[in-house]
Amino acid sequence: MSDVFLSYAREDATTARQLAEHFREEGWSVFWDREIPVGKTWEDTIEDQLSRATCVVVLWSAASIGSDWVRAEAAAAVDRGVLVPALIDRTSPPVRFRIIQSADLAGWQGSRGHIGLTNLIAAVRAALGTTGKPDTTKSMGAVRRDSSRTRKTDSSRGDRNGRGSRSVVGPHGRYDERHDRPQPRVQFRPRRLLHFQKPLST
Repeated sequence: MSDVFLSYAREDATTARQLAEHFREEGWSVFWDREIPVGKTWEDTIEDQLSRATCVVVLWSAASIGSDWVRAEAAAAVDRGVLVPALIDRTSPPVRFRIIQSADLAGWQGSRGHIGLTNLIAAVRAALGTTGKPDTTKSMGAVRRDSSRTRKTDSSRGDRNGRGSRSVVGPHGRYDERHDRPQPRVQFRPRRLLHFQKPLST
């Protein structure tokens, strides 16, 4: 089963090929080249692909409105509720299909930035129930920044449980201030234990 079934007239094969390439860049599988497997008939293959495709993109043009096959494929897509039409010239679609808004690709030469292509891809994405490709670079950057911030906090302040350590230099020498284990139960309940690395001078 293909994500997208591309319906077009033979005269519009160049435009269909360009669209198929853009759809594949989105990560979608596309049936468009009409190559028939050995031992299969053309009609059976088309009918099978058309009935199982998640989305059917029909390219309306002066050539396709006169094609019985394109009309039939568009009608089958309407019956299933999966039609996403596009106009590739200024020709109006057949009457029964005009109630469905079409993406405007008239004059399109394959550019990725064309507003008509942007709208068509958005419509196909909606039909497929997808949200597009994730921006993993941005997500990974956020994780790196967060982990860096966490490491800095742990080394300077300790965690929420008060664990951590730091060195303090006083008038009688250098000692470590540590509080990485439960405090002893003594009457005056010290908040921290001071572990001297060398005896205090008197």
